[in-house]
Amino acid sequence: MSEHAAPRRQRTGSRRAQVRHSGRIRAVLALGTVLGLGAVGTMAYWTDTATMSTGSISAGELDIGLDDTFLDGPGGSYLNSSIAVPSLVPGESIAFTVKVNNRGTAPLTYTASATASGTLATLNTAPVTSANRLQWNVFTSGSATNSGTEAGGNRLGTCSGSQTYAPAVLGGTSTTVIGTAQTIATGGSQNICIRVSLPAAAPNELQNTTATGLVVFNAKQVGAP
Repeated sequence: MSEHAAPRRQRTGSRRAQVRHSGRIRAVLALGTVLGLGAVGTMAYWTDTATMSTGSISAGELDIGLDDTFLDGPGGSYLNSSIAVPSLVPGESIAFTVKVNNRGTAPLTYTASATASGTLATLNTAPVTSANRLQWNVFTSGSATNSGTEAGGNRLGTCSGSQTYAPAVLGGTSTTVIGTAQTIATGGSQNICIRVSLPAAAPNELQNTTATGLVVFNAKQVGAP
């Protein structure tokens, strides 16, 4: 029996050593777990950035022009000296073609209004009336044709196209002569025809009188109210 007592004590001591060794291992493992969690918390994530720039974005231009004549800036005004009639006598008429251009980069619509000044256009004292003084006609999508001569006193002007105003007088109050909006595409144009006439019944009181007209073309962007 005594021969087996000593080995039992040795096994007890060995077991204690194993416990202590196992405790150290658990401590080290626990420490490793803490260190592992700390490493996860400070990990860096990759990031990236992409940048895009666009091409040029520009605003369009609305610009109505007349008769291929340069106008300063969008719109503008000019004297069309070719619309003139010397020595008009009763019964005569003269027609003129006017070209309306879209010089901008956006399609447009336009209407027109007009006034007239001068005794030949505005005198309204008997025997002169609105029926026997200077008359005006306006046509869209039309062109002028003239015949006769000044010397013969038989000049006759006619217009093709769609009549929008006529025959009627113009005065100092602005009057719509093209009321239905006309559309012109970018870079396009449209002709209108203006005809002036002196009725055969024009009285002597209109001799040696003059008149001038003023036509205003109002353009808008297509789709604008």
